Amino acid sequence: MLKKQLMMWGIVSWGLFTAVNLAMSLPLVRLSHGQSTMLDFWKVTAISLVLYLLPLIWGAAGHNSGFYILGLVIAVYTIATANVIIAMVTGSSATMLVKTAMIVGAVVVIGVNLYWLILGFRYRKTLDEKRDDALYHKLNERHNDKQKEVK
Repeated sequence: MLKKQLMMWGIVSWGLFTAVNLAMSLPLVRLSHGQSTMLDFWKVTAISLVLYLLPLIWGAAGHNSGFYILGLVIAVYTIATANVIIAMVTGSSATMLVKTAMIVGAVVVIGVNLYWLILGFRYRKTLDEKRDDALYHKLNERHNDKQKEVK
């Protein structure tokens, strides 16, 4: 169940990041340090798609390391999204409505990313508990077998 949620929220995270990135590429944000072009948008989108998609596929194939890699990717993109807030506050001459919308969008992306990271930690805890239970049962069986040998 958690694995499916990790995958779904990973896709949502990428989609929201892409939407905020697209908005940052539009002239209405009026960035003072230079406007991103649509070519820049497509480059960033392609890179982010690969960075999100490969770990998702790897994780779906049963390799939990894919989710660890995706967690790192999401953490990095969370920091990048925080830059949107900084850019809107310090480097944009857009209207207050545009700035507010961009900041709210960035906060939503950060919230989704933090939720994904929480799910990732829960998933890791579940894997740890399964591993520990299996080890406990194995050790318990060995102990019982040795007790039978002694009798």
